[in-house]
Amino acid sequence: MAASAASATVARRMEAARLSAGVALLPLAKATGIPRTTLRRHLAGLSDFKVSNVMKIAEHLNIPFAVLFSEPAAPVAA
Repeated sequence: MAASAASATVARRMEAARLSAGVALLPLAKATGIPRTTLRRHLAGLSDFKVSNVMKIAEHLNIPFAVLFSEPAAPVAA
């Protein structure tokens, strides 16, 4: 079953943060206690996240939890 649109958006943001931090999938899985295959499916946007898993990943990547869910600010017209 595919992930919801919201979960897919969170997955894209989380995967970008993981890559930006230079954290490989296996160490992230071990650090968070999330099975590697489950983590891979989540980050690929193939399955929905549990909130507790999002919190674990955000904490390990040192990113604010809310950033994963907030919409980017709209540009201000001049």
